[in-house]
Amino acid sequence: MEFTIFPRPEIAQRLKRSFVEARLHTDKKSFKDLDRVLEYKRRIAQSDGSPIYVIVDPEKPEAKLEQFDGLDLTRGVEFAKFLDRNAK
Repeated sequence: MEFTIFPRPEIAQRLKRSFVEARLHTDKKSFKDLDRVLEYKRRIAQSDGSPIYVIVDPEKPEAKLEQFDGLDLTRGVEFAKFLDRNAK
């Protein structure tokens, strides 16, 4: 989705307007804080799956607002709805 959905103008505009992006790449097994990052991912997303997109409360980063699991096979339609439901 990083290369196919995020660059789409209708998605990129929503992301830029309403969100601050923070990425946790947990598929790379060779960095020193991997265990800590995986523990946070499991605590927030309650999953080891990938990709997972989570929107957290900016005032309480431990508070998940909503989660989008997996790929968007609708060419961004469902992901746009996910963003719209959580835009501030």
